[in-house]
Amino acid sequence: MQQLGLSPNAPKTQSRLRELLWPDVSDEVSAETAARNGMYAAFAVATVTALLALVQWIPRASLVDGVLFLCIGFGIRKMSRTAAVAGLVLYVVEQGYAFFHGRGGWNVVLLVILTALFLSAARATFSYHRLKKRPGLMPPWKCQALHSRQSGMSPEWYVLGHSLLLSYRPLHVPADPRN
Repeated sequence: MQQLGLSPNAPKTQSRLRELLWPDVSDEVSAETAARNGMYAAFAVATVTALLALVQWIPRASLVDGVLFLCIGFGIRKMSRTAAVAGLVLYVVEQGYAFFHGRGGWNVVLLVILTALFLSAARATFSYHRLKKRPGLMPPWKCQALHSRQSGMSPEWYVLGHSLLLSYRPLHVPADPRN
């Protein structure tokens, strides 16, 4: 129970609300999770916009916004930095425009949550690509998936061979490499 964090005595690392609104994006898994939350936010905005446009509570031209947020959601799903920033900017600009024209400000909590989700998605996509550029951090299962077909070896032998090669350290390194 304590390993899963279900025990009442288990220490909490962060609140769930803080983890949702400002997640830690220091590793690939948490960056993918934060980006996925932004993708869900984009899909939710697209769905609500399309439904409100279809029932004619907002102008039909808003269907374009729904399609844009749908495309942004698919872009965030592919970890696109451009899509994540576009989602954040488009959402903030549209909400600002609606507020200054007297149509916004009715649900500030939802505005803050969705803005934080889009901001977290932008942070996550940038962090994800920064983490991917680090040399030597590719897990062995991704490495074997990339190269096992080229070498013709089974994945187990491929990982074993590479782990042996990586653990090999020569005892004597000559001073002159031409010798």
